[in-house]
Amino acid sequence: LQDRLTMSLNIATNFNDANLLGGGTGDFEQAIQRNPTAPLYNEDGTFFETEAFNNYNPISRLANRLSKRNQQTTSADLRLQLQLLENWSVAAFGSYDRNTYNNRYYRSSKDWENRVGTDYQGMGYASKENYLDWRKTFEMTTDYRKTFNHTHTITAMAGYSYQYYTFEKFNVNNNGFTTDAFEDWNLGAGSAINNTKLPRPGMGSEKQDNTLVAFFGRINYSYADKYHLQGILRHEGSSRFGANHKWGNFPAVSAGWTISEE
Repeated sequence: LQDRLTMSLNIATNFNDANLLGGGTGDFEQAIQRNPTAPLYNEDGTFFETEAFNNYNPISRLANRLSKRNQQTTSADLRLQLQLLENWSVAAFGSYDRNTYNNRYYRSSKDWENRVGTDYQGMGYASKENYLDWRKTFEMTTDYRKTFNHTHTITAMAGYSYQYYTFEKFNVNNNGFTTDAFEDWNLGAGSAINNTKLPRPGMGSEKQDNTLVAFFGRINYSYADKYHLQGILRHEGSSRFGANHKWGNFPAVSAGWTISEE
């Protein structure tokens, strides 16, 4: 059995703490297009801003905003293959992938978008988001290969596949924070909950999942490694298909000619 059975196992996990501020090109674009003679600060020590459309002080934004992500990804897979006969083998494969992260965001009362005179009336804004998705896969296949008279070669494969994927997320935001001391760690303190003159707080959640099941087969014929013919058939069922059409057949046929062997 030791000579006929092979196994491979892979496991990996990753932890990531990311500062998302400046992750795009916006701050660099602002630094390039901004008047090079414009000061960064006012005489009173506050950041210098301009009323120009789509123009802001990138240093002010980096100083007055928080945007962080704590993320973990994990993946694992196992494959077993058994050589039943010289020309016949069976294999099983399973995998699991998981991704989860927590996002934090805070825009302080000193941020230009929150200044007095805007809807936020000089107070802070905070939001949080939790996200999780995972996928599991299982497949079984059997393969057969036979050559006759050193000329005719037939290979055949049949199998079963199961895939399931789901994700869920939750997000919440509030504003009207009179102090920046707690950042996004005290969402209930935002006065927008009771002050209808401020932008409305928000809360949302979502979950989706889908399943794909397939039975499949493939057969190849080759003559003298010159002429090739292949036929494939997949019988698939998906939760994403229409209510009365959950299953479908997907055939394919192809032919080839290796000119270099002539």
